[in-house]
Amino acid sequence: LPMIETSCLTGSNLGKIMPRVHELWQRYSQILPDSEVQRLCVSEMNKKPMMHGGNKLRLYSVRQRSTAPIVLEFVVNEPLWFDEAEKGFFENLLRARYDLVGVPLKCVFVKNAR
Repeated sequence: LPMIETSCLTGSNLGKIMPRVHELWQRYSQILPDSEVQRLCVSEMNKKPMMHGGNKLRLYSVRQRSTAPIVLEFVVNEPLWFDEAEKGFFENLLRARYDLVGVPLKCVFVKNAR
């Protein structure tokens, strides 16, 4: 999390608090482009295929369900196969690409309806 060292005694860095709050709010409430997020995630999965018990994990689509906090819905072949390692993979990928430092990001995995 971003930190600002302040002093109530001297008043140093107090002027940096509200700009930082505004910056974090912008990140917290941003809308990520669905098609770009999907291309990024599918591309990375193709570079490093993910497996579960000999079965290939498949990602069909990604869309943003909400902001503040950002919630992304991943439509996959089997949600139970996506454990913390895979969720962490996608979270780290998205945090690096979209500068999501200091804001929560939730990834929800749902089964493909087809």
